[in-house]
Amino acid sequence: MVEALTADEFITDTIDLSPVRAISAVAQMRSRMSSVKDGEQFVELIAQRSLPNVARYLRQYGDRL
Repeated sequence: MVEALTADEFITDTIDLSPVRAISAVAQMRSRMSSVKDGEQFVELIAQRSLPNVARYLRQYGDRL
């Protein structure tokens, strides 16, 4: 059976598969964004993009982003 997921659910589930690798990849992505000064600002941007679960998940890793 195929289940439709929201982007928020899909990204959160993907991070859950390998949190260490996912956080590392997100940190790399964030570092390439010149408009985002730190992990906290990045998490706020994610929340504003209608990804509240992803933002909630990433908040605990804000110092690594």
